[in-house]
Amino acid sequence: VTWDGSTDTDYGTAANWDTGSVPTSSDDVIIANVSNDCVLDGSRSVKSFVVQAGGDFNGNAETLTVVGENGSGYAVDIDGDIVGTNTMITITTPATTLIDLAATSGNVRDLTINHASCVATMYSDVSLSRNLTITAGQLTTGDGGYGYSNLTVAGTTTIGNASHSSEDQA
Repeated sequence: VTWDGSTDTDYGTAANWDTGSVPTSSDDVIIANVSNDCVLDGSRSVKSFVVQAGGDFNGNAETLTVVGENGSGYAVDIDGDIVGTNTMITITTPATTLIDLAATSGNVRDLTINHASCVATMYSDVSLSRNLTITAGQLTTGDGGYGYSNLTVAGTTTIGNASHSSEDQA
């Protein structure tokens, strides 16, 4: 399902999508390079998420949950711009997947990995403007044939589900 922004900037407006309907958790979502930037209207779930080069996405302090991956093996692939400082992404993909969060400009604010079977491999250097949380699953910075990537977290890194006192926390 591709963002065409034909009506306005509201993610929740069906007419802004090439299919005429707002994407669901079974859809691979593509944010294309169009005149109206995509602004998330509330917490949403998608199968996979791509921001194409030149495309702009504003998370609007809402959470985008990614529950799968696209045919290229990516849960998230951001080659465009992250607008503002408030894009929060939760990955609950139950598979080994790739993530590319290296926006042309801007950073993802918060990244959460939350599925015991998820193994997310970073495809590029990543700077998070706030927090990294790994509740369940694994985040690897390489190699997997893509080399090693740098991860910078400006805020707090939390590992574990916090169900124990503090031994799972970093």
